[in-house]
Amino acid sequence: MQLPIQSEEFRKMPKGQIKTNGQMISTATAAEMLGISQARVRRMILDGFFEGVEKFGTNRAIPLAEVERVVKEREGKNPKGGRPPKEKGN
Repeated sequence: MQLPIQSEEFRKMPKGQIKTNGQMISTATAAEMLGISQARVRRMILDGFFEGVEKFGTNRAIPLAEVERVVKEREGKNPKGGRPPKEKGN
């Protein structure tokens, strides 16, 4: 069974374009949407952060709804992560 993300049409899409074939997206697209590296997305997958991830070969497809959930959770937070900036005058 061929997953939608494996189709030739999907693979031929230009890099940087949001690839949403059906409801599954690649780790590269998820990383672009979240503003993080692909390595971090892969680590999040291994840590069980996303539900419904499908694996085919060495690649993974993430449900678009899961990535959108994380985007909403991250709104208003420090986009670079890490410690909050120090307050001036202390």
